[in-house]
Amino acid sequence: MRIGTWNLEGKWSSHHLALLEGQECDVWLLTEVPTRASIPGMTAHRTAQAMGSGKAWAGVFSRGNVITQPDPHPATAMVVGDGFHVMSPVLPWRSCGAAWEGSTLAEMMSITLSSLRGHIDDMTVWGGDWNQALEGRDYVGSMAGREKILALLNDAGLSLPTSTLGSCIEGAPVHRPHRDSDQLGCRGRSAPASSRGRTSPV
Repeated sequence: MRIGTWNLEGKWSSHHLALLEGQECDVWLLTEVPTRASIPGMTAHRTAQAMGSGKAWAGVFSRGNVITQPDPHPATAMVVGDGFHVMSPVLPWRSCGAAWEGSTLAEMMSITLSSLRGHIDDMTVWGGDWNQALEGRDYVGSMAGREKILALLNDAGLSLPTSTLGSCIEGAPVHRPHRDSDQLGCRGRSAPASSRGRTSPV
């Protein structure tokens, strides 16, 4: 199975569609998903709560037969299928504001991860915009957030094949050459194929 993750930043065009289709993924874990976004041959499930005008917090686009699930958090979409479950979240960041419960970023991250914890185990694919670098310098997250995410991955027995990737692939409409916050946690240790529009075989 080939899985990709990408923050669309509320944007959609023929170039976005061409890039997504060109990666030949079975599942896309997308964030800041425009309501008009559609990928032929894929079923789309978005968060019930909108992030803003014309876009959902997150979505799971899949070629296989999946069953949509209630959102475990307002900014996380989830589906199940063939013995595994897939979650696409947006996690809180430094300037996220009042959309998140908690008075500090560390508290917001702790509360959000607590709502997801019961859905994350070794049969989970958990990927999306974590807003958190897991090594090196962090531009939007915190060390406390890093520690909490790594601890949750360890407890669930998940690996992180995207941890050392940069943030862009050739042809992507968005180009940011630094350690990115889009991540993918999954069972196994397959090497990832590319980043921003990140893809990994699992």
